[in-house]
Amino acid sequence: MIVVILFILNKIFIRPIIIADEYPSILKIFVLSIPNFYEAVCGSLMLTVVGITLNMKVIPQAKRISEKSILSIAITFSSIYVITQELKIHNIGGRNVYDPYDLIFSIAGISVSAFFLFGYLSKVQQK
Repeated sequence: MIVVILFILNKIFIRPIIIADEYPSILKIFVLSIPNFYEAVCGSLMLTVVGITLNMKVIPQAKRISEKSILSIAITFSSIYVITQELKIHNIGGRNVYDPYDLIFSIAGISVSAFFLFGYLSKVQQK
């Protein structure tokens, strides 16, 4: 939820101000590329939730896979999708322009998601 709010604030308020005025280029790069970070976080979380839900609701209990496996699969699929999109291997999800900063922010978003999701999963399994 926080990621969605930050995305909206950046798009509607912060980005137009930074782009319109004479701000340092590093700040412009940040406001233009941070949506890729948010997209990677949301995509990773969404795939994880879908995977866990399918595992619990659709797959028979005897054939269910571990939550760690689901998380690994979700992070892998997110990584493949986001990186291949940023490298313009496909345009699924819309028109894309290659920008190395977008790629860096996307990889950072996936990494942060993986770090927090695996950390959360570890804490839940310890209880």
